[in-house]
Amino acid sequence: MVEGLISERLRGLILAFTTTPSTEIWLCCFGIFLLLIVIITPIGLRSGFLRIERMVGSRWRLVVVALMLAIRPALLEEFLFRALLLPHPAQGYPLRLTLLWAVVGLVIFTLWHPINGLFIRKIARSLFTDPLFLTFAGLLGIACTAAYLISGSIWPPMLIHWAVVTPWILFFGGGNTLYSRADS
Repeated sequence: MVEGLISERLRGLILAFTTTPSTEIWLCCFGIFLLLIVIITPIGLRSGFLRIERMVGSRWRLVVVALMLAIRPALLEEFLFRALLLPHPAQGYPLRLTLLWAVVGLVIFTLWHPINGLFIRKIARSLFTDPLFLTFAGLLGIACTAAYLISGSIWPPMLIHWAVVTPWILFFGGGNTLYSRADS
């Protein structure tokens, strides 16, 4: 039984990394991204969570941070919370089971942030436990889950994750909140 489960997850992972979405699927995932931005941006700006504020550092540092964000959190979290956890659409699992795993994945993804702040990135504790941040993380998780289930590929949710987090870190106050205290 364990071997079968491992084999199924491995098959799902291979499919997640090798499935190439069609142009129509990419456009649908772009629509999911735009909807997420339309929801988050006005709330973030009104609340002060998003503020026009470039991350401190040279241009080179910004480029390096942007590249690193593609790996962590974008690729790493999409690997863990979507590709590894959710059944791949091509595996033919019943919708009810897929949705159950999607909800479990969203809960774990959202809870991962305060756990990360409390035990790993302690400098970000107040941010990672902030209810608005957790709401935005949950919405990002929903968008990435939808993109994964629609596309069957890790790449659209990874790009959505990166395209949301990177501008926030580099230009909307997130970088100074997360990194400036860590550098001192």
